[in-house]
Amino acid sequence: GMIAANVGPAVSLLILLSVIALAFVSVSFIKFGQEFSSAGSAYTYIKAGLGDYIGSFSGWALTFTYASWTGACTSGCGYLLSEFVRHLTGVDIPWYAYTAIALLTVWYITYRDIQVGTRVMLVVEIVSVALLVLIAADVIWQVSETSGLSFEPLRLSTEAQWTGLGAGMVAALMSFGGFEGAASLGAESRNP
Repeated sequence: GMIAANVGPAVSLLILLSVIALAFVSVSFIKFGQEFSSAGSAYTYIKAGLGDYIGSFSGWALTFTYASWTGACTSGCGYLLSEFVRHLTGVDIPWYAYTAIALLTVWYITYRDIQVGTRVMLVVEIVSVALLVLIAADVIWQVSETSGLSFEPLRLSTEAQWTGLGAGMVAALMSFGGFEGAASLGAESRNP
């Protein structure tokens, strides 16, 4: 919705650009993680590169971001599960019930053992990526069967779409949020 409102049919192009941008960010995280293995992750990297003051500011900003990100993601999970169950069964369970269940589940997995949490996260990510690949393949198949494939989704055609590229890029990049969390485990790995 929000991305399409900014760039029209060029959502595919925007996602592709976001993947390329995040590939560069990922390489930076990998290189920093090899140089500075620390649970501080981005805070440690920023402090090493820009000093204590900026490092401290970034640490607090990251703390706030992670706290609000957890609330936003679990609320989104609750809302989407509520709508999914309502659509499938007609039963209307409030979103905040699912949100509470999601928060308790995340807390339990995190509290129990970091290795269990890491494995669960890895499995969830693999399943998520596999589902996205399947959905993308199905959409491409369905479109090719009906109207044929075109490069229209990879083209920004109007001035409004070009100006909306920045706002759309922010939303697209946020959809990949959280990948950098693995850098916090660098100090605990055998080969960071």
